[in-house]
Amino acid sequence: MKKIALLAVLAALSGGGLVASAKEPKLNKEAVKALANVPVAELPAVAANFVRGTPQEVRAATVEAVMRKVASASPAALRHVVAAVSKADPASAVVAASSAAKANPAAVREIATAASSMAPQKAAEILAACSRVTTVSPATLAESMAKANPALSAEQLVQASAAVTETTADAGVATGGTIILPLGPAPGTIGYDLNGDPVFTAPPSSGGGTPGLDPDRYAAAGS
Repeated sequence: MKKIALLAVLAALSGGGLVASAKEPKLNKEAVKALANVPVAELPAVAANFVRGTPQEVRAATVEAVMRKVASASPAALRHVVAAVSKADPASAVVAASSAAKANPAAVREIATAASSMAPQKAAEILAACSRVTTVSPATLAESMAKANPALSAEQLVQASAAVTETTADAGVATGGTIILPLGPAPGTIGYDLNGDPVFTAPPSSGGGTPGLDPDRYAAAGS
C-alpha cells in the first residue's frame, strides 16, 4: 500500500499539473500538498525533482510552498530537503534557505549550512537571507557555514552579505525578480537617503526646526 501511495504522489508531482496553461504557469498546490504523503527517506529527492521540473516563472513560489509544507509535515527532514533542492538547482538555494528558516527558525543554523554546502557560490546571499528571518547573528550563522565548508570564510561571508540580491516569489516581477538587501551601511557610508542612494557625510545643521515640517529632513513614511 505504501508503494502504491508513493507512486500516486510521484505521479501528481511529475504530471501535467506543473503547468496550468502554456501562457500562464501556476503553482501546483495539489502536488505540494502531496509531499505530506511521501516517505521521509524519499522526501529530499522527490522535492528536488519537483522543484527542478517547475517552470522558472513559479519556481521561487514553489520552493517557498515546498519548504512550508515540509516544515509542517516532516520538520526533521527540512534541512535535507533544503540541501537536495540547493544541489539540484543552486539558483533556488537562497529562497530554499530563507523560506525554510522562516518556517522553522530554531533550525536556521542547520538550514543555512545545508544550503551553503550544496551551493557555496550562493553562501553570502544565503547568509543575508537567513539573517533577516532569525535573531541569530550573521557572525554565528557564518561560523556554522564555514565550519561545514572550509572553503568558506566566516569573516568574508559576513562582509559579502552586507549587500546582496535575493530571489523572491513576490518581488513584483513575472520571473520572480530580485530585491536589494542592504543589511547595513556600505563601507565608507553613514547610511542611505530616501532614494536608496548612499550617504557619505552627515548633512549640515539647518538650525532649529520642528520634526515633520521639513520634508527634506523629516520626510514622513511613504512620502
